Amino acid sequence: MSLTGSFDAVSSFYDPLSRLVFGKALIRSQTCFLNLVPQYAHVLIIGGGTGWIIEELLSKKPSVFITYVEASVKMLEKSKERFSNSPFKDQITFILGTHLTIREEEKYQVVITNFFLDLFQQATLPSIMNPIYKALDKDGLWFFSDFSLRSKRTYSFLHKILVRIMYLFFGAFCKIEGNQLPNFDKAFQDFDLKEVAGLYFYTDLVQAKVFIKK
Repeated sequence: MSLTGSFDAVSSFYDPLSRLVFGKALIRSQTCFLNLVPQYAHVLIIGGGTGWIIEELLSKKPSVFITYVEASVKMLEKSKERFSNSPFKDQITFILGTHLTIREEEKYQVVITNFFLDLFQQATLPSIMNPIYKALDKDGLWFFSDFSLRSKRTYSFLHKILVRIMYLFFGAFCKIEGNQLPNFDKAFQDFDLKEVAGLYFYTDLVQAKVFIKK
């Protein structure tokens, strides 16, 4: 999901492609901390793709209420189809939009931005993250997963090549704004958040973190 592009062009093969390249690493990064989501929480998911993350969340926390914001029409359609006959469908609100769609009066105990912030340039991140931060309640949890270039091992060069290929691919097909991986640590430091959990996957190329709003 981005301001300048759409994932419609890759919606039919996005999930299989990610599994082909990364195995289950992306899935594990997005699900490893879902047990921390409070029961009955109001959860905001931004840029969730085909909606499989909703199934994972509801399987662990069946009492939550979810607002699902996605900019891709086709991705959103796939998400809706998953729950057309689900007993949980009344707990899910699907919205075609972006972070700018969030209304200031709406507050959430949990926000989830999985592989969303990497779509933007470093200079843009504060304006992208600010409305999300404002929507998060005090003591609320921000779940974040994305790519990382922190590894200093011999395969760090291969990581950089893979990330570059991904930006070229999604830049061509989806017209995303970003063209290199932002410094996420710096971006989160601009907000009054404290990291409470973190894990790395796929030889440190993939990260998952949870922050709490102070």
